[in-house]
Amino acid sequence: MIWRIFKTFLGTFLVAVGIVIFLHPGMGADPLSVFLQGIMSQTGEFLGSSTFGTLSMSFGFLVLCAVFFVDRSKIGLGSVVNSIFVGVFLNVLYGLGLDRFLPDMGILLIVLGPVVIGFGLAVYLSAGLGAGSTEAIMLIIVERSRFSIKSIRIVQDALFVGVGLLLGASYGLGLLSGIFLIGPSIEYSLKLIGKKSG
Repeated sequence: MIWRIFKTFLGTFLVAVGIVIFLHPGMGADPLSVFLQGIMSQTGEFLGSSTFGTLSMSFGFLVLCAVFFVDRSKIGLGSVVNSIFVGVFLNVLYGLGLDRFLPDMGILLIVLGPVVIGFGLAVYLSAGLGAGSTEAIMLIIVERSRFSIKSIRIVQDALFVGVGLLLGASYGLGLLSGIFLIGPSIEYSLKLIGKKSG
């Protein structure tokens, strides 16, 4: 059980690291961050401030409340950890100035960011302690359809980006890598972790 809890926290931390990497070049952001940035642009806040992590936590809880009434089996300790600590870790990483230590290698970072995010999501999901907000939605749709995690996540991320842009989020080349790399990264990483643990 301790190992599963550790994996949940480790995966959540890696997601936060991936988000920071992705945001650093200023060439767009991961899909959920684009959506949240769009909300913040309507409330007068600035992306990267401490309120970004707080908004991430608030959004996660709202979605989990909806998921609870649809399929409560997807909710567990991991759901709570992911919903709270992605925001907490983002605030901590920005507070420590991690983004200032990243190299100015835009293209590399907008590819590395979504890969790290996808791997982190796979690590915490593999713990089997419940899914965070957006992953819970993804898994519910996957189970109730014939589509793969990769396909569902690409569509889901495209919707987040679309709504975020409509709300006024900034855009860049990174938006495309976020849409098309996170889903495949989750699917491949889950298979890789499954083989190593099998």
